[in-house]
Amino acid sequence: MRRSSGAVPDGRAADGVPLSRLVDALGERLIHRRFTVDSDPFVTSVAIAEPGDRLERADGVLVLLVGVRGRDAAPAITALADAGPAAIAVKGTPGELARLDVAAADSRTALLGVHPDLPWHRLEALAADLVGAAPASDAPSIDLFTLAETVARICGGPVSIEDAGSAVLAYSSSGDEVDDLRRLSILGRQGPRAYLDRLAALGVYDSLRSGQAIVHVAEHPELGIKARTAVGVRHSGTYLGTVWVQGTPAPGSEPAMLGAVRLIGALMAAGWTGRAASSLVYDDALADALDGGDVDLARIAGVPPASRLLIGVIEAVPDGVEWGSAGLVRSAAINELAVRAASSRKTVMLTERDGQIVIGLVKAGDGDTEWMAGAVRAVAAHLRRAFAARVVAGIGGIRPVGEVLQSYALAVSALALPDDGDPVRDSLARSSEILLARLLGRLRADPEFTHPGIDELVRADPDAAESVLDFLRMGGFAAAAEHRGVHVNTVRHRVRRAAAITGLDVTGDDKLIVELLLRAALARRDEDA
Repeated sequence: MRRSSGAVPDGRAADGVPLSRLVDALGERLIHRRFTVDSDPFVTSVAIAEPGDRLERADGVLVLLVGVRGRDAAPAITALADAGPAAIAVKGTPGELARLDVAAADSRTALLGVHPDLPWHRLEALAADLVGAAPASDAPSIDLFTLAETVARICGGPVSIEDAGSAVLAYSSSGDEVDDLRRLSILGRQGPRAYLDRLAALGVYDSLRSGQAIVHVAEHPELGIKARTAVGVRHSGTYLGTVWVQGTPAPGSEPAMLGAVRLIGALMAAGWTGRAASSLVYDDALADALDGGDVDLARIAGVPPASRLLIGVIEAVPDGVEWGSAGLVRSAAINELAVRAASSRKTVMLTERDGQIVIGLVKAGDGDTEWMAGAVRAVAAHLRRAFAARVVAGIGGIRPVGEVLQSYALAVSALALPDDGDPVRDSLARSSEILLARLLGRLRADPEFTHPGIDELVRADPDAAESVLDFLRMGGFAAAAEHRGVHVNTVRHRVRRAAAITGLDVTGDDKLIVELLLRAALARRDEDA
């Protein structure tokens, strides 16, 4: 067995990459995959093994099983699985690979099926590069593959990123509508020569090098090639490559596409390291500031000391993802937020905290609350389509840049508000709800804020208790009846019964205290359930 270290350029040890993200990056090189939602191990190295090899311990290893194909690989998979590798990759036809699922499932091992035309040395080199390029910290990472996925979601078509020599650097995963150019480019790492010559003859590369931002290329059915959109990648005035989008980008997607290209240019210029590009949109300073550290965010962001800041807290939760993890969905959300910030030339910082995404918009001004809300709604729509994911956000108030914790607290409070159908919950627009929630939280925690009659009502007749609360919240019998789905006389009866049990005037002078007592008592009941 031979192992690839996956070392990164500066010599530090590789920290690995989630298997789901590695599979995303390998894209069409894999024609089969099998692993579950709750199994997304980190891949820290790549090894080549042959039938008969034995591994004593293979935690975090992606094993490339060579010298055997298809169903003949089943015994070797079973033997290698005893060492606990992150995944085993094997070649074969789709039918043969599907039959290997049984051996992989019995061995509790992830199985990756490799395109039979792809040389093992090429897959080994790419996988080792991807593993080695993983960021050393838990900071959100931005790399060419995740940016390609982000552009594909925004534009609605498969994406490839090429350098100035037309070598394929990264690409998005593909749907069914993939043409020969994309397939051959990915397997061969460069577009077919005939098509590259045609593009040169049409002046496409001349236009991109001369500074034209977007070039549309017509369909060429004689070459099996669909229409495309090319976007030149530049950094500090130098042409570095091209982003290709198959088909016509979705309406309104061009600004975000250009923002992504800005990040791609910075990433390519910095030598592909995710942290270098992330510095445009992410800084450890935000995480440190949220931990209470003495951090000068204005100085780090390069903005005037008197600048203001806006914090948003975002939850991105996968629902029904066939394979992958919540981390994969958060990564997709972070990358799209970064792209939208770059397209609007906003100064933002992004970090993860307690399973949530925190975005800090530095140098915030008029209209930036609306910008953040619009960006979150766009991300929510894209991730709902791509992952069936639910995205919600709380937006804090705009504060002086030194009051990051105050804006963060408002955002967290807004996020905790009841769902009203909008993925964005604005602390300013819903400030009265936040104040009421904070008041009720304090009352609920106060053991002296109780009333024996209210406690008895909640215990003996919870339907009456909830009907009274609806009556008080909604201001009338009819509205409460409609909300609870009962006849209006039922609500009247329950209100009279509540008055009898509690001894309080629930429709008169005691209304306010009854509502507060009921809210606190019902919340305590729900917490104890």
